Amino acid sequence: VPILAIDGFQLTDATGNTALSVFFAVTAICVLFGGVLADRYDPRYVIGATTATAAFALLAAVVDVFAIDRVTFVALLGLSGGAYGLVFAFRDRLVSDHSAAESTGRSFGFVFTFSSVGSLVSPVLLGAVIDLSTVTIAFALIGGFFLLSGLVVLAVGFDRLSGLSRRLSPLSR
Repeated sequence: VPILAIDGFQLTDATGNTALSVFFAVTAICVLFGGVLADRYDPRYVIGATTATAAFALLAAVVDVFAIDRVTFVALLGLSGGAYGLVFAFRDRLVSDHSAAESTGRSFGFVFTFSSVGSLVSPVLLGAVIDLSTVTIAFALIGGFFLLSGLVVLAVGFDRLSGLSRRLSPLSR
């Protein structure tokens, strides 16, 4: 985030660091709030909406939908962080709902392992994209991946696909 502020929008490093801090603070608050909401709403639609919101916030910043000043930059990153934070409780409910009763632990293990692998690999890949292209392209890719992840979660909701994925998944055996 600081590199996007500095290299992408010629903002100060203080603005970039503030935006990153706001992203993490709003993420944490929304994780707690999402825990309350997860029992009340269908996780597929909330995840779809929140990933679309996070993608919109990031893509709006990098394609100059708004004039980006320091307040707008921090606000867009806060919005993205809030949407990202809401996903966690709903993700856990989705995994629980779509796991066979005897394999819930394996399903969570699978999800958290590959989430950790993604957290390990993505900074390296994004760094390579920044080196080979621009920082705005890297953040546009992040927004695109937010959209893609939301679409995948929405696809889980279709009964035909959900039934097929359970029959094919090694986690449900």
